[in-house]
Amino acid sequence: MKIYLLLLILGFTVILSAANVQALFIIPDNYGANYYCYLETCSKMGWQITTAAVSEVVTPCPNYAGLLGCGNVTVDALISEINDPGEYDCIMLMSSTSVSGNPCYDLLNDVDTLVLLGLADAEDVVIWAGCSAIRVLASAGLVNGVNVQCPTSYNGELTAAGANIVGSKIPPVIDGNIVTTMRGQYYTSQNIFAILTAMSALNNEEVRK
Repeated sequence: MKIYLLLLILGFTVILSAANVQALFIIPDNYGANYYCYLETCSKMGWQITTAAVSEVVTPCPNYAGLLGCGNVTVDALISEINDPGEYDCIMLMSSTSVSGNPCYDLLNDVDTLVLLGLADAEDVVIWAGCSAIRVLASAGLVNGVNVQCPTSYNGELTAAGANIVGSKIPPVIDGNIVTTMRGQYYTSQNIFAILTAMSALNNEEVRK
């Protein structure tokens, strides 16, 4: 059983003991620049990160590729190769841009991705989704009765899936093992704190059982 020691000082999240977290980063095609933000931050914290996608190589949003020099990413594993999501402490669904007209289209249409998320949810693995990736939670059937935030353009989609939409562009929303967020770079520390908080709460529940 892992113990996560968290301390909040003067509005800044200080993570005293959060190393060796096993995190699965799921990356969609046309991925956004937030991927690099979380890859760098979590790596510096000592997290063990596995990257996965529908295909072996994913491409960046064309806008970010030119502006920030983001390139193609060769992932560590295909989603279809991951059999036990319980090996991970958390799954982080990276966002995709709307350049394609259908953000996260590859994840939304991939049975292996949806099944994996369903299995992870059943095992109480913390699942974090940013911005357009929140759609993938809905497609996987994980938001029925769950409090989430999402872009207003997806309100109808999330409501149809049974989600309780509590806002947009607000600090991360935690509901059990589901964490939803927007403004990924602005709320980087809060998002990591939210993931660890959800993990700690679930661990405490398991201890009480």
